[in-house]
Amino acid sequence: MRVLDVSIEADQDFDDILTFSAVQFGFAASTRYAALIGQAFNDLTENPARPGTVASDDLPQGIHIYPIRYSRDRVPPPDRVGHPRHVIVFRFDDFAVQIVRILHDAMDFPRHLN
Repeated sequence: MRVLDVSIEADQDFDDILTFSAVQFGFAASTRYAALIGQAFNDLTENPARPGTVASDDLPQGIHIYPIRYSRDRVPPPDRVGHPRHVIVFRFDDFAVQIVRILHDAMDFPRHLN
């Protein structure tokens, strides 16, 4: 399995997402969302080319996106998030998966990656 490397920006994204989730939806919802993001990280380290992963010509070379909704069913039913809207922006090689950002799916990805 590859090593997980989370960038400073992605770590800040994670904190911001959980804070927003706690304020808007409550601590329990924030905890569920954290578990889902953690599961998505685990899924990507196991197989960064897993179904749902996309590389786009609009993104810098080597950058992939993975909507966390594709990891939703891998979280126990009581802890599942209804409609997750974030994507993990990452790159990988044979040894590591680097999480570059965690962005809302409505964001302009290229703008947030430059």
